[in-house]
Amino acid sequence: MTGTALCLMALLGTGSGSAFDGLRRGYVLATGEEIRVVERDRRSIRGAFRGFEEDRLLIATGDGLRSIAEADVREIRVRRPDPVWNGALNGLLAGIPLVILNVVYAAGETAGADGVLVAAVLGGGMCAAIGAGVDALIVGERSVYRGPAVASTREWRLAPIATAGGGAGLALGFRF
Repeated sequence: MTGTALCLMALLGTGSGSAFDGLRRGYVLATGEEIRVVERDRRSIRGAFRGFEEDRLLIATGDGLRSIAEADVREIRVRRPDPVWNGALNGLLAGIPLVILNVVYAAGETAGADGVLVAAVLGGGMCAAIGAGVDALIVGERSVYRGPAVASTREWRLAPIATAGGGAGLALGFRF
């Protein structure tokens, strides 16, 4: 099956009603892309994504082609670089104090309005460039699918509380 067919299948879905439908529609995995599948018993399998077959995930490993049932998939993770725009924004935000000091210094040196503007733009640009450069070096795994067993561990809890002085109340908690 070609990458184009997988993309089309991902956008249209297969109508099988499986939980993989959300993965098919919401996130396109490229054929041959390296993925890590965490199974229900928490074992990890690394391999190349080959596609979907009904409610099964096809993955090529060193041992050959494996077909993993949807019920056995706890999580699918993909190794992808961090978005560079995110690093540029973080660098700019982290550098704001430096930019402010640079602008104050330029204003104190009687640089005029143009000098202050140049100091702000250069300072902000340098901080954003440093942040983008650092972010370009970061490559991590991102979860692209979590099975129903993983998603069901999130819950709200409500518990009564009683104090020694006769007071009472309720404790509300969220577990994820």
